[in-house]
Amino acid sequence: MEIVRYNKSHLAKLTFLSDKMKMYYSQIKNVILSYDKVKNNISWEGERFYVGRNTLIRFVARGKSINIYFALTPQTLDPKYGVVDVSEVKKYADLPTMLKMKGPRSFGYAKELVEELMQAEEIEYNLECEESYGLELKSRSIEKLLEEGLVKPVYGTKSAKASSVEDEDDDDDEEEEEEVTEIVPKLSYSYSGLKKEQVARSLRTIINLASLEANFKDGEEVNLDTLKDKGLIDVNMMYVKLLADGKLSKKLNIALNDYSAQAIAKLESLL
Repeated sequence: MEIVRYNKSHLAKLTFLSDKMKMYYSQIKNVILSYDKVKNNISWEGERFYVGRNTLIRFVARGKSINIYFALTPQTLDPKYGVVDVSEVKKYADLPTMLKMKGPRSFGYAKELVEELMQAEEIEYNLECEESYGLELKSRSIEKLLEEGLVKPVYGTKSAKASSVEDEDDDDDEEEEEEVTEIVPKLSYSYSGLKKEQVARSLRTIINLASLEANFKDGEEVNLDTLKDKGLIDVNMMYVKLLADGKLSKKLNIALNDYSAQAIAKLESLL
């Protein structure tokens, strides 16, 4: 039985990260690029940050997290960082310290390690970088990523018991998706993603009930990704509040960051 494995590029893997991880990625990348003469380039396998010929840091997206490799000696670092010594891996011999960035604490540690590395290399802080990476990080389907050349199909054979489509990306952080056998239109709403104080004002926006009524069908999901896919909010946005303007007759699954009191009242009247 023929199977297809998807060989995802680093950039493709980034698009599958949660909105929170995308924010951490964008912020730590901007921190690194704020230092004098630091440049970066993205390859299929990862992202490299360098000065001249010296590679200082490398990102490798892995499942739900990002492995960050530093040109630091792991034995000299505070144990609180929980870094891994990867010096025995040939391709990381010059970047022997690995930190898995997967949440707010490790994000904070990553910033501290960047500062420590730059001080060791005597690289001065230059100008705060505030680039937006919304377009390249926008969530999209495997089919779209294949069209863009960010994912490559790898064909092979396997026993009939195996799934006909597999993904080559295995990671301990990955959770197996629950099988869905039936979709029943319903109305529900929940809070998801980042809190208001975690997101810059320029990355927050609003949507109203009238827009959901006009652009979604019964049973559809309403979240940041689907709003972006339908062009209802800018691809850079990371926080959406639902307002009560308009009526809603559709049975939707709504998961946004915040709701006005009036919007909650209207939604609960439909439950």
